[in-house]
Amino acid sequence: MKYDGKQFLFTADAGVPALTEAADYASGAGIDLKQLNFIQVPHHGSKHNVGPAILNRILGPKRPTQNFDKTAYISAAKDGEPNHPAKKVVNAFKRRGANVFVTQGQSKVHRSSDSPPVRIGKMPAPCRFMIRLKSDQ
Repeated sequence: MKYDGKQFLFTADAGVPALTEAADYASGAGIDLKQLNFIQVPHHGSKHNVGPAILNRILGPKRPTQNFDKTAYISAAKDGEPNHPAKKVVNAFKRRGANVFVTQGQSKVHRSSDSPPVRIGKMPAPCRFMIRLKSDQ
């Protein structure tokens, strides 16, 4: 999804085959997924839903230093059961330039830096794009 000059990818519970199809589609449509600003990490950060090859296609190759130019969110239960998110998944996203945030039983809000402050229960006008991710209970 593109909005206000930024690119977002929501993956839900997609696994490697579905992510590969999405990457193939994006490539055919002239969309460079490596230019993503925001990605929702599939299936609570499970190590079974991503791998190095698909992450290289979507985010780009590993970087020699951590230089974050993307944001990744992982919706995971408070206690992270069963092993969500996997530490190797978090590290794989970080090594490819994604600053990773995990809900771990909390609500998290991602909004652009030019958006006005948000008050609970109130939306500023005009409304800017905002994503609210809530952890599984």
